[in-house]
Amino acid sequence: MLKINRAQLTNALWASLTGFLLSAGLLVPLTRAFAQEGLTGALTACVVMAVISVGIGLPGPIRWVSLLAGALALLVPLLTGGGLFRVGGAIGAAVHLMRGNAEPLRVYAREVGLLCGALLTLLCCQLAHQSAGFYPALSLTMITLLMLWFTGKRDELYLLAPALVALAVLFARAANDKTPYPRTLLISALAVGAGLLLTPVSGQSPALEEFAETVRTYISDTLFFNDPRNVYSIEYDGYKPLAPRLGGPVNPQPSAVMKVETPKTVLLRGTVYNAYNGLAWGDTLSTRRFLYADPRYQGTKADLFDENLPSAQLKSSGVFDTFEVKITMHKDSASTLFLPLRTTKLTTPMALVPYFNASTEIFITRDLALGDTYSATASVVDPSDPLLPAVLASARQSAPARDMSDYLGVPDQIATEVRTLAERFKTNHPDPLDLALTIRDYLRINFTYTLSPVTPPGNQDFVSFFLLRGKEGYCTYFASAMAVLGRLSGLPTRYVEGYAAIPVDGVANVTADKAHAWCEVYFDGFGWIAFDATPGGAGGNSGGSESPPPQREDPPPNDQDEPDEQPTPSPEPQNNPQQPEQTPQPSEEPQDPASNELPQETEQPQDEPDDKQRSLWWLWLLVLAVIGFMVWRGMMTRPEAVAATRKDEADKLLTWYRALLSLLKAMRLGAYPAESPVQHAARIAQSLPADCGLDAVADAVTRLGYGKHGTDAACVAEAERCYRAVWRAAGLPAKGAWLVRRMLPGAFDVRAVP
Repeated sequence: MLKINRAQLTNALWASLTGFLLSAGLLVPLTRAFAQEGLTGALTACVVMAVISVGIGLPGPIRWVSLLAGALALLVPLLTGGGLFRVGGAIGAAVHLMRGNAEPLRVYAREVGLLCGALLTLLCCQLAHQSAGFYPALSLTMITLLMLWFTGKRDELYLLAPALVALAVLFARAANDKTPYPRTLLISALAVGAGLLLTPVSGQSPALEEFAETVRTYISDTLFFNDPRNVYSIEYDGYKPLAPRLGGPVNPQPSAVMKVETPKTVLLRGTVYNAYNGLAWGDTLSTRRFLYADPRYQGTKADLFDENLPSAQLKSSGVFDTFEVKITMHKDSASTLFLPLRTTKLTTPMALVPYFNASTEIFITRDLALGDTYSATASVVDPSDPLLPAVLASARQSAPARDMSDYLGVPDQIATEVRTLAERFKTNHPDPLDLALTIRDYLRINFTYTLSPVTPPGNQDFVSFFLLRGKEGYCTYFASAMAVLGRLSGLPTRYVEGYAAIPVDGVANVTADKAHAWCEVYFDGFGWIAFDATPGGAGGNSGGSESPPPQREDPPPNDQDEPDEQPTPSPEPQNNPQQPEQTPQPSEEPQDPASNELPQETEQPQDEPDDKQRSLWWLWLLVLAVIGFMVWRGMMTRPEAVAATRKDEADKLLTWYRALLSLLKAMRLGAYPAESPVQHAARIAQSLPADCGLDAVADAVTRLGYGKHGTDAACVAEAERCYRAVWRAAGLPAKGAWLVRRMLPGAFDVRAVP
């Protein structure tokens, strides 16, 4: 007849109760936060598994019967009523949860609750049965705490109280596993209860609350940001009345936008566009976003922002004017950070976590707000600098190959006369810088700046209409014309919208009417340079009076070059995501502008790169790193590996004996505090294999420690043989507990050998 030791049963009951408290304290707040519907199933599984774990904590056949009962209790509800198929759905819902979407989890709340409740309770009960279970239990609690904190469920933190009680019990018993469970549980419960009662309620410390929220937001923005964002557009400031189409009369207002502290006039980039469809500019590159400070993407950032161009020798040639700008917002705005081209250093407060994308926009995880401040250091290039031609020629000689196809596309409906004009520019000015300056000056001299241009037709290419018929407009007209003429001439270009900061005594109070558009041109081996084709330059939008450049030889198109009254035909749209969208086939009436809209204004989460679709990729990486570390630590803490590092035979013997003591303790056969090695070996001899030889090892350790006798390789070999015999006889729980314990610091400290 099977006999159960009363002391073992009592310990198993109290350990299972501790495990139940730990599991319930973790499950309840998590299920309330993510899947309230699964709370009942989770608690039911928690209770059942806690009862079953009592038997698992007992020796002999009862343990195996309890394990079988636990497996049946877990599988039967899941395998009946189509539960197995729903488990598969629950796994998919868990994947969605890792991406930040908790809604699918609610559909499978019952299955998830049962599964998580059963597995977590079994784990917690096993930890409670082990004297080394405190640190893994603490890790589980900290993970739960962080999940609740980052998901904004901080009001549920008091529900962790049972887990805190269990942690206190495990901590007390980690130091002395003979501490009585009832007294430890009572004292722990009273301590946790008093702590909760004495904890100040939320709101009593506004400064602490604000600091905690700042830290939470910073970590969340750094690790979890995959939300759509508001993208700046010059439309916000009144310069795109026909949005999304370009052109039309405007009446911008001088409302305050920002204060810019800068020693010189500077163009602050907002949004960068690479795709032109004949009516508007769009973006096909910004679907990828990268954390600005992420070391993994520093190479990507360096390539996109020309940090390594040109060579160090050419950077010191004098063409770069480096200075600092400081921006203070005077009103709310989009998420875009307005910065100069070639920003070399960006400084933001903790509340502004910067990201960048492949179109070289820099932005934060929320919209800019009144009072937000940030600063940057930039190296600005003046395209009219007399030193620049020689620098560009030198840079071009060692220029690496780079695919610029994203910045060379133009729609087919551009008028033939415009193409002819661009070809003439290219033929007469083979040098890229001279070509870009020629196009800029041609537009400044031969076209008129006005805020009241004729409204362009909705079924004709915008740039063609401006160059051949309208011949007047504001910054978006001139920037678009230069970008398109540059591309037709073979220059990679992109269209930029932002603000012109024109300082007076070092300070520029930028208003909405200072919103501006310009063009950037890429030069092989050097990188991007900003070109402002608007008459008056950066001050054009406010009637700046910059003197026009000297006349170049290229005349404007003749009257015979003007198109007839028929709209320019448009090509059929092509299904190539890498190319700009084409303008739809025109009709006799102007088309709905929305039909020509490019996907530019809002970034959608599904357009994120693979690493953003897996918003918690870092968690998987962390898990793999922890697993890798545990495997490495497990290999390095094998007794034979540790013994191999010992210098003499005495330390090797004590290393094996220390491992024996820890393994025996995990088997509940540990030595009493006042017990000698020989007495210990005699007491537990009946519980070990007859041929393990623990008595001989104990005698060798006694002679080494008490008799001051030395030892030899034969004694070390006997200790190793004894350890392996005991290891083979140990059960799985004991082996697991020893594996966990030996990875902790001090597991092989020979000074701790009695």
